[in-house]
Amino acid sequence: MISAMSIAGSDPGGGAGIQADLKTFSALGVHGTTVITSIAVENTIEVRKVHPMPLGVIEDQFRIVMDDFDIRAVKCGMLFDREIAFLVADLLSDERVPLILDPVMVAEVGDPLAKRSLLIGLRKLAPMAKLITPNRDEAEKLIGRRISDVRGALEDLSRLGSEYVLLKGGHFAEPRDKVVDFLYECGSGKTTILQGSRIAKGTHGSGCTISAAIAAFLARSLSLDESVRRAKSFISDAISNSYKPGKGAGVVNQLRLGERG
Repeated sequence: MISAMSIAGSDPGGGAGIQADLKTFSALGVHGTTVITSIAVENTIEVRKVHPMPLGVIEDQFRIVMDDFDIRAVKCGMLFDREIAFLVADLLSDERVPLILDPVMVAEVGDPLAKRSLLIGLRKLAPMAKLITPNRDEAEKLIGRRISDVRGALEDLSRLGSEYVLLKGGHFAEPRDKVVDFLYECGSGKTTILQGSRIAKGTHGSGCTISAAIAAFLARSLSLDESVRRAKSFISDAISNSYKPGKGAGVVNQLRLGERG
Protein backbone atom coordinates (compact mmCIF):
# COMPACT_ATOMS: atom_id res chain seq x y z
CA MET A 1 0.00 0.00 0.00
CA ILE A 2 1.48 3.33 -1.09
CA SER A 3 1.48 6.08 1.57
CA ALA A 4 0.83 9.81 1.34
CA MET A 5 0.73 12.55 3.96
CA SER A 6 -1.74 15.31 4.73
CA ILE A 7 -0.46 18.32 6.67
CA ALA A 8 -3.64 20.20 7.50
CA GLY A 9 -6.26 21.19 10.03
CA SER A 10 -8.77 18.91 11.69
CA ASP A 11 -12.49 19.43 11.06
CA PRO A 12 -14.54 17.89 13.90
CA GLY A 13 -17.58 17.96 11.62
CA GLY A 14 -15.84 15.46 9.35
CA GLY A 15 -16.41 17.28 6.06
CA ALA A 16 -13.13 19.03 5.31
CA GLY A 17 -9.48 19.17 6.35
CA ILE A 18 -7.68 16.06 7.57
CA GLN A 19 -10.93 14.09 7.58
CA ALA A 20 -11.67 14.82 3.90
CA ASP A 21 -8.08 14.04 2.97
CA LEU A 22 -8.11 10.64 4.67
CA LYS A 23 -11.38 9.68 3.01
CA THR A 24 -9.94 10.71 -0.35
CA PHE A 25 -6.71 8.79 0.13
CA SER A 26 -8.64 5.67 1.15
CA ALA A 27 -11.03 5.92 -1.80
CA LEU A 28 -8.06 6.10 -4.17
CA GLY A 29 -6.15 3.17 -2.69
CA VAL A 30 -3.53 5.16 -0.80
CA HIS A 31 -2.66 4.85 2.89
CA GLY A 32 -3.08 8.24 4.54
CA THR A 33 -0.86 9.63 7.27
CA THR A 34 -1.45 12.97 8.98
CA VAL A 35 0.18 15.95 10.63
CA ILE A 36 -2.50 18.03 12.33
CA THR A 37 -1.58 21.72 12.31
CA SER A 38 -4.69 23.04 14.04
CA ILE A 39 -8.19 22.17 15.14
CA ALA A 40 -10.87 24.24 13.45
CA VAL A 41 -13.86 24.34 15.76
CA GLU A 42 -16.32 24.16 12.91
CA ASN A 43 -19.40 22.41 11.62
CA THR A 44 -21.40 22.78 8.40
CA ILE A 45 -22.73 26.16 9.58
CA GLU A 46 -19.81 28.09 11.05
CA VAL A 47 -16.20 28.23 12.20
CA ARG A 48 -16.36 29.18 15.86
CA LYS A 49 -12.62 29.37 16.55
CA VAL A 50 -9.29 27.83 15.59
CA HIS A 51 -6.83 26.19 17.95
CA PRO A 52 -3.34 26.00 16.38
CA MET A 53 -1.15 23.11 17.50
CA PRO A 54 2.09 23.91 19.34
CA LEU A 55 5.00 23.91 16.90
CA GLY A 56 6.73 21.10 18.80
CA VAL A 57 3.65 18.90 18.46
CA ILE A 58 3.51 19.51 14.71
CA GLU A 59 7.17 18.61 14.35
CA ASP A 60 6.81 15.47 16.48
CA GLN A 61 3.95 14.22 14.28
CA PHE A 62 5.94 14.83 11.12
CA ARG A 63 9.09 13.12 12.32
CA ILE A 64 7.35 10.03 13.73
CA VAL A 65 5.62 9.47 10.40
CA MET A 66 8.77 10.01 8.34
CA ASP A 67 10.72 7.63 10.59
CA ASP A 68 8.40 4.77 9.65
CA PHE A 69 6.60 5.35 6.34
CA ASP A 70 7.76 5.73 2.75
CA ILE A 71 5.79 8.88 1.92
CA ARG A 72 5.31 9.30 -1.84
CA ALA A 73 3.44 12.63 -1.85
CA VAL A 74 2.49 15.39 0.60
CA LYS A 75 -0.60 17.57 0.55
CA CYS A 76 -0.56 20.77 2.65
CA GLY A 77 -3.88 22.33 3.56
CA MET A 78 -4.73 24.62 6.46
CA LEU A 79 -1.56 26.04 8.03
CA PHE A 80 -3.20 28.95 9.90
CA ASP A 81 -0.24 31.33 10.37
CA ARG A 82 3.28 32.25 9.30
CA GLU A 83 4.99 30.31 12.10
CA ILE A 84 3.34 27.02 11.19
CA ALA A 85 4.02 27.54 7.47
CA PHE A 86 7.68 28.34 8.16
CA LEU A 87 8.01 25.20 10.28
CA VAL A 88 6.42 23.02 7.60
CA ALA A 89 8.76 24.52 5.00
CA ASP A 90 11.76 23.69 7.19
CA LEU A 91 10.51 20.14 7.80
CA LEU A 92 9.99 19.50 4.09
CA SER A 93 13.22 21.14 2.95
CA ASP A 94 15.22 17.89 3.08
CA GLU A 95 12.48 15.67 1.64
CA ARG A 96 12.38 14.75 -2.05
CA VAL A 97 8.67 14.24 -2.36
CA PRO A 98 6.08 16.07 -4.51
CA LEU A 99 4.16 18.71 -2.54
CA ILE A 100 0.63 19.84 -3.36
CA LEU A 101 -0.07 23.17 -1.63
CA ASP A 102 -3.70 24.13 -1.09
CA PRO A 103 -3.57 27.70 0.31
CA VAL A 104 -6.55 27.36 2.66
CA MET A 105 -7.64 30.71 4.11
CA VAL A 106 -11.44 30.74 4.30
CA ALA A 107 -14.01 28.03 5.06
CA GLU A 108 -16.86 27.17 2.70
CA VAL A 109 -19.23 29.04 5.04
CA GLY A 110 -17.13 32.20 4.65
CA ASP A 111 -15.39 32.26 8.03
CA PRO A 112 -11.61 32.79 8.18
CA LEU A 113 -9.26 29.85 8.72
CA ALA A 114 -5.99 31.77 8.74
CA LYS A 115 -4.21 34.80 10.11
CA ARG A 116 -3.05 37.45 7.66
CA SER A 117 0.55 36.47 8.41
CA LEU A 118 -0.04 33.15 6.63
CA LEU A 119 0.54 34.89 3.28
CA ILE A 120 4.19 35.41 4.25
CA GLY A 121 4.51 31.74 5.15
CA LEU A 122 2.89 30.58 1.93
CA ARG A 123 5.39 32.58 -0.09
CA LYS A 124 8.19 30.63 1.60
CA LEU A 125 6.49 27.29 1.04
CA ALA A 126 5.30 27.82 -2.56
CA PRO A 127 8.75 27.43 -4.22
CA MET A 128 8.90 23.92 -2.75
CA ALA A 129 5.56 22.91 -4.27
CA LYS A 130 4.96 20.82 -7.36
CA LEU A 131 1.55 22.47 -7.60
CA ILE A 132 -0.47 25.13 -5.80
CA THR A 133 -4.27 24.94 -6.01
CA PRO A 134 -5.89 28.30 -5.18
CA ASN A 135 -9.50 29.19 -5.86
CA ARG A 136 -10.29 32.71 -7.02
CA ASP A 137 -10.46 34.23 -3.52
CA GLU A 138 -7.20 32.60 -2.44
CA ALA A 139 -5.48 33.61 -5.69
CA GLU A 140 -6.50 37.24 -5.21
CA LYS A 141 -5.02 37.23 -1.70
CA LEU A 142 -1.80 35.64 -2.95
CA ILE A 143 -1.25 38.17 -5.77
CA GLY A 144 -2.65 41.14 -3.85
CA ARG A 145 -5.22 42.27 -6.39
CA ARG A 146 -8.56 41.45 -7.96
CA ILE A 147 -8.44 39.09 -10.93
CA SER A 148 -9.48 40.90 -14.10
CA ASP A 149 -7.83 38.52 -16.56
CA VAL A 150 -6.95 34.90 -15.94
CA ARG A 151 -3.72 34.91 -17.94
CA GLY A 152 -2.28 37.77 -15.92
CA ALA A 153 -3.33 36.11 -12.67
CA LEU A 154 -1.65 32.85 -13.67
CA GLU A 155 1.55 34.70 -14.53
CA ASP A 156 1.49 36.48 -11.17
CA LEU A 157 0.81 33.22 -9.31
CA SER A 158 3.69 31.55 -11.14
CA ARG A 159 6.06 34.09 -9.60
CA LEU A 160 5.45 32.46 -6.22
CA GLY A 161 7.82 29.74 -7.43
CA SER A 162 5.84 26.50 -7.75
CA GLU A 163 6.25 24.25 -10.79
CA TYR A 164 2.54 24.40 -11.67
CA VAL A 165 -0.54 26.39 -10.71
CA LEU A 166 -4.09 25.05 -10.77
CA LEU A 167 -6.44 28.03 -10.64
CA LYS A 168 -9.80 26.52 -9.72
CA GLY A 169 -12.84 28.01 -11.36
CA GLY A 170 -15.62 27.19 -8.92
CA HIS A 171 -15.66 30.71 -7.46
CA PHE A 172 -15.86 32.41 -10.86
CA ALA A 173 -19.42 33.40 -11.75
CA GLU A 174 -19.00 32.73 -15.47
CA PRO A 175 -19.72 30.54 -17.28
CA ARG A 176 -22.83 29.74 -15.29
CA ASP A 177 -23.19 26.14 -16.45
CA LYS A 178 -19.50 25.17 -16.38
CA VAL A 179 -16.56 25.12 -13.99
CA VAL A 180 -13.37 26.00 -15.84
CA ASP A 181 -10.03 25.25 -14.16
CA PHE A 182 -6.69 26.45 -15.50
CA LEU A 183 -3.56 24.30 -15.17
CA TYR A 184 -0.50 26.48 -15.78
CA GLU A 185 3.05 25.19 -16.24
CA CYS A 186 5.15 27.95 -14.74
CA GLY A 187 8.35 27.29 -16.67
CA SER A 188 6.87 27.21 -20.15
CA GLY A 189 3.67 29.21 -19.69
CA LYS A 190 1.63 26.35 -21.16
CA THR A 191 -2.00 26.57 -20.03
CA THR A 192 -4.38 23.62 -20.07
CA ILE A 193 -8.10 24.38 -19.74
CA LEU A 194 -10.15 21.78 -17.89
CA GLN A 195 -13.91 22.09 -18.13
CA GLY A 196 -16.67 20.34 -16.23
CA SER A 197 -20.36 20.85 -15.53
CA ARG A 198 -21.23 23.18 -12.65
CA ILE A 199 -23.05 21.09 -10.05
CA ALA A 200 -25.45 22.96 -7.76
CA LYS A 201 -24.86 20.76 -4.72
CA GLY A 202 -22.87 20.85 -1.49
CA THR A 203 -19.17 21.57 -1.84
CA HIS A 204 -17.94 21.61 1.78
CA GLY A 205 -14.55 19.88 1.59
CA SER A 206 -14.19 20.15 -2.18
CA GLY A 207 -10.90 22.09 -2.14
CA CYS A 208 -9.38 19.69 0.37
CA THR A 209 -10.58 16.72 -1.63
CA ILE A 210 -9.23 17.72 -5.04
CA SER A 211 -5.78 18.60 -3.67
CA ALA A 212 -5.67 15.33 -1.71
CA ALA A 213 -6.74 13.42 -4.82
CA ILE A 214 -3.94 14.99 -6.86
CA ALA A 215 -1.46 14.00 -4.14
CA ALA A 216 -2.85 10.44 -4.11
CA PHE A 217 -2.47 10.06 -7.87
CA LEU A 218 1.07 11.47 -7.76
CA ALA A 219 1.87 9.00 -4.99
CA ARG A 220 0.70 6.28 -7.38
CA SER A 221 3.30 7.56 -9.90
CA LEU A 222 0.93 9.24 -12.36
CA SER A 223 2.09 12.36 -14.15
CA LEU A 224 1.01 15.77 -12.86
CA ASP A 225 -1.27 16.34 -15.85
CA GLU A 226 -2.98 12.96 -15.50
CA SER A 227 -3.23 13.38 -11.72
CA VAL A 228 -5.04 16.70 -12.12
CA ARG A 229 -7.40 15.33 -14.77
CA ARG A 230 -8.32 12.31 -12.68
CA ALA A 231 -8.69 14.42 -9.56
CA LYS A 232 -11.07 16.77 -11.38
CA SER A 233 -13.22 13.81 -12.43
CA PHE A 234 -13.10 12.46 -8.87
CA ILE A 235 -14.24 15.73 -7.28
CA SER A 236 -17.05 16.11 -9.81
CA ASP A 237 -18.38 12.71 -8.78
CA ALA A 238 -17.88 13.52 -5.09
CA ILE A 239 -19.90 16.74 -5.44
CA SER A 240 -22.60 14.96 -7.44
CA ASN A 241 -22.94 12.45 -4.60
CA SER A 242 -22.76 15.05 -1.81
CA TYR A 243 -25.07 14.82 1.18
CA LYS A 244 -26.18 16.96 4.14
CA PRO A 245 -25.20 15.42 7.49
CA GLY A 246 -25.80 18.68 9.36
CA LYS A 247 -27.96 21.79 9.15
CA GLY A 248 -25.64 23.81 6.91
CA ALA A 249 -23.52 23.21 3.83
CA GLY A 250 -23.60 19.89 2.02
CA VAL A 251 -20.50 17.69 2.28
CA VAL A 252 -18.77 16.09 -0.70
CA ASN A 253 -18.94 12.32 -0.73
CA GLN A 254 -15.70 10.53 -1.59
CA LEU A 255 -16.50 7.14 -0.16
CA ARG A 256 -18.97 5.64 -2.60
CA LEU A 257 -16.54 6.17 -5.44
CA GLY A 258 -14.05 3.51 -4.35
CA GLU A 259 -11.19 2.74 -6.73
CA ARG A 260 -12.96 4.32 -9.72
CA GLY A 261 -10.37 7.07 -9.68
